[in-house]
Amino acid sequence: MNLPNAQEEHLKGMVLPSTLFEELGLDYYGPIDGHDLPTLIKTLQNLKAQNKPRLLHIITKKGYGLNSAENDPCKFHGIAPATDGANNAVGLDSYSTVFGRWLVNAAAENKKLIAITPAMCTGSGMSEFEQKFPEQYFDVLPTTRYYFCRGWQRKD
Repeated sequence: MNLPNAQEEHLKGMVLPSTLFEELGLDYYGPIDGHDLPTLIKTLQNLKAQNKPRLLHIITKKGYGLNSAENDPCKFHGIAPATDGANNAVGLDSYSTVFGRWLVNAAAENKKLIAITPAMCTGSGMSEFEQKFPEQYFDVLPTTRYYFCRGWQRKD
């Protein structure tokens, strides 16, 4: 064992998150600004073209674009239904509903797709996915890190 090289790798791993993920076999990208939509969309399109495990690190600011949420992010922890100026619901689907619908449609086309949730099936919009694809659904509670690593290692 070459001690100077081992120390250098250890220090590098403490500073650069990509090192950890590359050791796990994932290509790491980021962090990128999740509010810069043109860059985010272009990055997602580029990553979609790759046929290997990858991880995209996106940084966002809670409540971005809504002054009251930016000033008091704890008050806006969950997302309430969309309303008009008079506090009347406008009938838009929630982000979780849209995501859940997409997840079910994507899994119908790709049997390798899995969904991992940390004890938030309903809140993350995965209830229908859990019912339709129970073998591809994992509710991992506090073991999220372990199952994240196991999820990308699936061979089937």
